Amino acid sequence: MNTKRGMRFCFAAAIVLLSFAVSVPVGANNLNRLLTGDYYGSSSYLCAASMPTFDDELRREGTGITFGGSSQGVTSYDGRGNYTFRGEVMSVNQDSAPAASAVGSSPVAHFTLVCNGTYMVDDDLSISGLGECRIDPLAGPYNRPPYPPGFYALIKNVRATGQLLGTAGNILRVGGQTEPNVETVIFFEPTGPTPFFSYERICTSSGTSMKIVGKGTNLRERGK
Repeated sequence: MNTKRGMRFCFAAAIVLLSFAVSVPVGANNLNRLLTGDYYGSSSYLCAASMPTFDDELRREGTGITFGGSSQGVTSYDGRGNYTFRGEVMSVNQDSAPAASAVGSSPVAHFTLVCNGTYMVDDDLSISGLGECRIDPLAGPYNRPPYPPGFYALIKNVRATGQLLGTAGNILRVGGQTEPNVETVIFFEPTGPTPFFSYERICTSSGTSMKIVGKGTNLRERGK
């Protein structure tokens, strides 16, 4: 693996944390109405990546790497099954890969994270969500050559699960995924819409969220 390709691995070390909460009493006809409004959340995560793919037994085919970090941001739920997330993420490459050992490089990177997707509230008040995210570098090795300005990545098939806690809807807890979900990370350069590199990863995360009261946090504006 050359240095540039190795660095691409940790570029997409971001994971969206869907923050699930109760905002109206149980018993509404449309259960998605139980999840509405803006929630500020923070999470920690750990991912395993494989270039190019995982096989049917979740073994890495090709080169693998692990990375972890933390994310924070605001998730907005419309009560009809649609959500948006805007926030930031810090990634730390945990392996002695070229991305971490190359001269002038760093295993730490900082990104904006913007996600859109759908969610569903089930009868037992469990939550499932599916979305797509975009990450753009703020600081770290991806803000300098060989990466051009405007370099970014999309994360496909982002899934999350959660459980509604109580009926107040002010503080909530999100559990980590126990069933492996394979996400696809696709890289783009600003010169055109055609992807030039991709890989697969599996992530798990955990964190908490709190309903925003008043003006909230400037993380609402990140990624616009």
